[in-house]
Amino acid sequence: MLITVTDVSKHYGSEEVLSEVNLRITDNDRIGFIGLNGSGKSTLLNIIAGSLPADSGSVSVTNGTTIGFLHQNLGIDNGRTIYEETLSAFDDVIAMEKKLEECRGMLETETDPEKLSALNEAFSTLSEKFQAARGYYYKSIVTGTLKGLGFDEDYFDMPVSVLSGGQKMRVALAKLLIEEPDLLLLDEPTNYLDMSGTDWLENYLNGYPNAYIVVSHDRYFLDRTVNTIWEADRSVRVYRGNYSAYLKQRDDEIYAQQREYEIQNEYIKKQREIIKRFRSYKRDWSYVRAAERQKMLDKLEKVEKPEEKKTVNIFFNTQKVISRNALKTVGLSVGYDGEPLVSGIDMEIFHGTKVGICGDNATGKTTLLRTVLGELEPVTGEIVYGTGVLMSYFEQYHTDLDRSKTIVDELVDYSGADTLDVRNVLGSLMFSNDEVFKTLGVLSGGELARVAVAKLMLTKANLLLLDEPTNHLDISSKEVFEQAIKDYEGTALIVSHDRYLLKAICDEILLIQDGMAYYFKCPYEEARAQFPEREKTAAKRQSSEEEKSRQAEARGSMLSKNELKRLKARVKEIEGLLNELDREKALIEEKMKEADFYKSAECTDILLRYRAIPSEHELLEEEWLEASYKLENSLA
Repeated sequence: MLITVTDVSKHYGSEEVLSEVNLRITDNDRIGFIGLNGSGKSTLLNIIAGSLPADSGSVSVTNGTTIGFLHQNLGIDNGRTIYEETLSAFDDVIAMEKKLEECRGMLETETDPEKLSALNEAFSTLSEKFQAARGYYYKSIVTGTLKGLGFDEDYFDMPVSVLSGGQKMRVALAKLLIEEPDLLLLDEPTNYLDMSGTDWLENYLNGYPNAYIVVSHDRYFLDRTVNTIWEADRSVRVYRGNYSAYLKQRDDEIYAQQREYEIQNEYIKKQREIIKRFRSYKRDWSYVRAAERQKMLDKLEKVEKPEEKKTVNIFFNTQKVISRNALKTVGLSVGYDGEPLVSGIDMEIFHGTKVGICGDNATGKTTLLRTVLGELEPVTGEIVYGTGVLMSYFEQYHTDLDRSKTIVDELVDYSGADTLDVRNVLGSLMFSNDEVFKTLGVLSGGELARVAVAKLMLTKANLLLLDEPTNHLDISSKEVFEQAIKDYEGTALIVSHDRYLLKAICDEILLIQDGMAYYFKCPYEEARAQFPEREKTAAKRQSSEEEKSRQAEARGSMLSKNELKRLKARVKEIEGLLNELDREKALIEEKMKEADFYKSAECTDILLRYRAIPSEHELLEEEWLEASYKLENSLA
């Protein structure tokens, strides 16, 4: 047992956010924490982490348990580079490494047998601790983690001070994952990651050796990473399994409670009829029987009717199209100023099809939607629209909304509908009474998203272009939105990082990766299995390298093709030699841990070889750096 939460309650003013919460966290728990915004998720994490006191109750942490918490107060050093800040997670390991080097130096010069024996024992103990702390490969861990979270090596020397808030959050996440605390607390970690970063984090967490709690609205992520769901609603309910398992259990619970409520109501109704009949007899004995039955009913523990949570009601009308085809692209590439961001977009989309568009950030997904909408001209190729196609666009940053207008005026001006119809639509989206007269400039991201959905609902578009439509919706609203798209008779192109949505509603998938488009006429899970691996998308990289080489030769100041080929081969050869030296060094260090190593006949030769490795390593590294520099400049 790592942590026990007992009767924890928390108020903010007169509002009770948490009420008598009781939970236990063991060392193999992988917990997904869900609930509406404001339901107390972040509050409970802060209480567990010890950064916020509970008003009542207690949190008991087993001695020695370490807790790591990713939250807005990052605590990272703006004076360091990305690599230096992340590397600082291994400060203790680096200190041990220095001690080991000092100890090795003393071993090489010490001649006194007793002192040599003591030094050898100390070195062996420290080596074991160093190995257990991942000391022999800590730099590789730092590099791999940063790359996995979307930082190419070109970014490693960038000062933390110039990073965006999201980038700083990824640096903080990298440090936290590297530290491997006994309990990891992650509050919406995927908010700052693109699709490949989220995939990497999923794989990392699936191999994480300790417990973690993840607050997330990403249902696909929860399905792949957790074995327990906590649902917050003042108290916290616990469900075993991933998100899909939770949904089934929750629905079963609601059904069982509703059925029990109905059966009890029938029973109460019948007993009241019997009591009424007894009283109608107006006999002493009948009054006694009526009183007994009434007393029994008064003691009956009432089953509560399942609470119907208020949520949005979304529906999309559509105007019928004449042609079977909604949209066709032929040899399409999209971009800006004649430069393509994405090429090879060939799609034939039939009316009623829901197409999911996925890929990393800044790869051209929004550019494609804007080109289909007609805001941008294609760089090459053409777009053929079906007869009678009427489009409507959901813009993810809502720059198309006039922030100076009220909600109702914006929608009346946009749609031409009368105020009553607009207010009915807004009511279905939980804008009630005077809320419809709020100015758009004061709305939250979630409220703006609901206004944008209202615009779609007030049109009869038969082709919806949706750019991250669920970004600011809570889970229950996402489910309603998904059902509305399923029921929608028109066609939809949906740019989304929400893989649960892509899986639930999309018939076909367009992947944008490394400047190329890959079209799969199958659902997300089937398409995902066919996604090209980045290592295998070599054709584009090769073409790019050849173009750079041609440009370099045209400038007359770069290496020839033969020299480039030779230099690349040498760089690869040096990397192999460096790996061999690292392996040889590690093997010798393993031998040095053996109790009788320094008594063995080959001890002197092995130590001489061990002392020679660093200088060989240094010479090879210098050659590698020089060769790599030449390559980079030749291909620049």
